[in-house]
Amino acid sequence: MEQKDTVAPPLRIAIVGAESTGKTTLCEHLARVWSTVWAPEFGRQFTLALADQFGDLDAIQWSTSATFVHIMHSKIVKSHFPPRSIFYFAEPEYFVEIAKGQLKIEEDSYQKCNRALFCDSTLLTTFIWSEFLVKTQERELVELMELHEKQYDLYILMDIDGVGWIQDGARLAPETKWFHDRFLEELTARKLNFVVVGGNSWDERTANVEAIVKNFIDG
Repeated sequence: MEQKDTVAPPLRIAIVGAESTGKTTLCEHLARVWSTVWAPEFGRQFTLALADQFGDLDAIQWSTSATFVHIMHSKIVKSHFPPRSIFYFAEPEYFVEIAKGQLKIEEDSYQKCNRALFCDSTLLTTFIWSEFLVKTQERELVELMELHEKQYDLYILMDIDGVGWIQDGARLAPETKWFHDRFLEELTARKLNFVVVGGNSWDERTANVEAIVKNFIDG
């Protein structure tokens, strides 16, 4: 009997790290190079959806000093509270919702990808952001992360050296070293397959990542 060639399932490659290190740009670029799709960050969509709901992105201030999302000076708040009041909008459970949204985006994208899916976020990312913003992680979030953390064939951790933090209207955390160190700690402790990639310019970083991905996908 003639043996049919088996087609290997598409790879999952996650681009992780601190804000403003080029993750989204790299996912878009890599997807074009390999004629595939990429999975965007649901957490960013979630934040922008809140802004749309309350009429202004500036109305949303994620606080690191409390376990809530502060919605300040929004139209809804102004209609119910005196000026300069703070409305406590969300608790840490929101990060579970973000995690589930991220999983859905990835699974939908995986059905359409060719050879590889490039992921702009992971549940590890959500886990670390929950720690940073609300100082805790819900048990369900931890369980979801641990269930799915090994589904990525490769994590690419973008280094913070050579680039600066730039506000794009939705970024929240210029504490890039804290994030880089936490990703490094978690990736190492969990024995996940990862590589740290940097570069002193965007072109250099792009070339370095592309070379690693080419070697990983094409051998």
